[in-house]
Amino acid sequence: MTEDSNFTDAPRGYLSAASKRRFTLTAGILGAAFLLGQFLLPFALMAWFMASGSHSFEVDFARRNPKYFTVWDDGFFFVETEASFGDEQKPSTLVRTHLEDTADTEPKASLEGTPYLLAGNDRLWLIAKNTFGYFQKDKYVHINQPKMLAEISQPFLFEGRPAVLERWPNELALVVYDGEVWNPTANLPIVMPEPDCGCGLHWAKAVADEKGVHLFLEFGSSLYYGLWDPYLSSEPQWELAAETGEDWSPVLWRGEPAVLGVTSRNDGGRLVGTRRGSEGWKEFLSHGKHNSDLVTAFATSGSDSLIALIGTSYSSSVKVLEITDGSVHRESWIGEQPTEFDRFPSFMIVIMAAQYGGTILFPILLAVILSALMRRHRVDRFHSGEQEINQASLNRRALAQLVDLVISVGPVVAAIGLFMRAAWSGVVDEPEEFREAVVVFWPVLSAMAWGLLASLFFTFSEGRWGITPGKWLTGIRVLGTDLQPCGFGRALVRNLLKCIDGFFNFVVGIMVVALSENWQRVGDMAARTVVVRNSSR
Repeated sequence: MTEDSNFTDAPRGYLSAASKRRFTLTAGILGAAFLLGQFLLPFALMAWFMASGSHSFEVDFARRNPKYFTVWDDGFFFVETEASFGDEQKPSTLVRTHLEDTADTEPKASLEGTPYLLAGNDRLWLIAKNTFGYFQKDKYVHINQPKMLAEISQPFLFEGRPAVLERWPNELALVVYDGEVWNPTANLPIVMPEPDCGCGLHWAKAVADEKGVHLFLEFGSSLYYGLWDPYLSSEPQWELAAETGEDWSPVLWRGEPAVLGVTSRNDGGRLVGTRRGSEGWKEFLSHGKHNSDLVTAFATSGSDSLIALIGTSYSSSVKVLEITDGSVHRESWIGEQPTEFDRFPSFMIVIMAAQYGGTILFPILLAVILSALMRRHRVDRFHSGEQEINQASLNRRALAQLVDLVISVGPVVAAIGLFMRAAWSGVVDEPEEFREAVVVFWPVLSAMAWGLLASLFFTFSEGRWGITPGKWLTGIRVLGTDLQPCGFGRALVRNLLKCIDGFFNFVVGIMVVALSENWQRVGDMAARTVVVRNSSR
């Protein structure tokens, strides 16, 4: 300690009047700077991360969506869209891989946008609302079109020509490419198969053969099928084909329409197939548990097998299933098979850590700096009658608070994080109601119960012995201003007022302790308590 003037002339709690002036001015500037930093640091870190992410932390996305796959020329063709975190969207690429060796991929052409792929007899069609062309003999040819398509379904071949369903407010339009332009061929009013279902059309998809257009319409959670002859004005006879899940894909298999769909993750993410036969729609496949919400199906030419591609919209990996006689007999991956942790978007953790991690360190640094200044300018002895005792430094109090937070809040945060990760990864696959209770309510109830029990225990131990686990480790304790145990009631008041002292990650509480006469935060003043050093430590 230093003495700037006669100690008897010093303001209470300070070594001298000069020390008080210097300390309060410095502490005020530091408090304002750290308070401002609480707001600016997250934005600065996020801006730095965004600007330098492509150099210091590369997060590449090679999105491979099963909706933009097809089977053609003895291989899989798909559209791969690449992007990097903190970078602009990159052009998409047409890629080919072999049916048997899916690990060997070969870029074929650069594309604009993300078109659907449609396998034709002698060429591969690439179709989107605002772009159109074909791939043939290792060359992509863009076709300029005077007419832009509206909202379209996945394309299909109608009488050997590319066709799509355009969706308008009250009808579907069959639009066929006639070799020069997209030509509207027929319209079908959108009529709900069950007028009282209270739902609108969600998705419309189709496949076609010599019998006509096999339409599949999703209303609510039900998928309806109807055979439509575009050259007749009659409406199809609708049949309930399946209950929908996350996604579904129609296919013609063994001369009959079929549909493959992925059920919701609440139902285990099963791949389910139904097929129309002489006795109506029957389920022929139920397979596995898939962490997926997208599916596309193809019937391989010259074979009785079906190929199902399943994946997610954010993933770079697509699972390939070959289905024969109602069972999956071969499974492979296009892209690396993801691990459980890969399913969880780990880059989000990095972003959150960059944005909020620094603000957690701010109050600790402020406490360290102010503790050093208090040793130079303030008196660390508390007097009560004839008794006096050393007051606890901000360093010790901050460390004790961290220890108590880890004990009381750490397990809850860890449990919520694990269950959120499990929910994202599809690990939790109980029925919907139970899963919702597990994933949502269990962490909330656990947090409330654990937090309440920890707070009650810490409050009781502070009132009775003046300690918590953190205070015991750091050698400090809470006493009344008479240097006697404060009791449960006063300890409760003290802890309840952490809601004020805890503003801005306890910057408010740290500043109040540093500037108050008896090193008290708001909770200490209200409860008439002080935090002191154990005499033996």
